[in-house]
Amino acid sequence: MIDFGNQHTGQLSLVAIGPLTNIAAALILDPSLPSKYKNLTIMGGAVSGRGNTNINAEFNMYFDPEAAAIVFQRWPMTRLLDWEATLAAGITEQELESLLHVDTKKGAFFRKTNQNSLKFIKKMLKVDMMFAPDGLAMASALDPQIVKRSENLYMTVSLDQTITRGQTIVDWFDRSGKEPNVEIIMDVDQTRFISMLLDGLR
Repeated sequence: MIDFGNQHTGQLSLVAIGPLTNIAAALILDPSLPSKYKNLTIMGGAVSGRGNTNINAEFNMYFDPEAAAIVFQRWPMTRLLDWEATLAAGITEQELESLLHVDTKKGAFFRKTNQNSLKFIKKMLKVDMMFAPDGLAMASALDPQIVKRSENLYMTVSLDQTITRGQTIVDWFDRSGKEPNVEIIMDVDQTRFISMLLDGLR
């Protein structure tokens, strides 16, 4: 990550779709790393506390909250696609049918690799839908116009050894007086997202 930043300064965008351990380590090794990338998009967090791992934490933040806190503290402005925005942009049964019927090698790969996820969602949530947090984060990085609404706010991560561990804490009303450090994606263009997925499978 550091080498790519040095070799292609200002040319690359970084997209994090897992825990932020490696990015935090890179920031400790090279504090100037943010200046070498155009931007950083993160899939993670649950900005109003509706988590998917702990009571109020999303998996990527809960797995290594210390790393997440370092990234939000040291990377001047990141873009965040959280779990709740992912739920709001769930792929409907009709949209899913169009994706599952793409007759290409990539389409076949998509069907094969998502079978277990679809069964899990059906069992746990009782719906025929699909959620694509990583894909949605990548789509927002590839085409920022897909973002219909976002808010620039200050955010950090709870490091407490309690039920709040890993929770993303958002200063919605500027009570801390701290400068915004995250652009939180609130709404996306669902039609454009499905179109991007279809284009990728064809």
